[in-house]
Amino acid sequence: MKSDSEPKIGAGHASAFLRQGLRELRGAIYPESNVAQQPEYGLYGTLTPGEIADARQDRDLNANEEPQQSTLDRALERAAAHEDQSQDRSMDRDAMEIDR
Repeated sequence: MKSDSEPKIGAGHASAFLRQGLRELRGAIYPESNVAQQPEYGLYGTLTPGEIADARQDRDLNANEEPQQSTLDRALERAAAHEDQSQDRSMDRDAMEIDR
């Protein structure tokens, strides 16, 4: 059985449906506005701000676990390693020429 703290599915649908209807009626009475009426929170299938915040928080927690290294970072590291190797080779050649 569900606990009393959890609302039933669709509990706020009727009141949200009435609020949405009033918005649309106001839009019909004052037709000079060409702005579409946004869906009312609480309608079936419309996320509330709290549900959106919870989803974002869960996503942010998952993102903070292990940051992924971007492709650009990997390419820069390879380029830096390649540049270091090139410098080492040129220093070895210079040292060999001095020894001659």
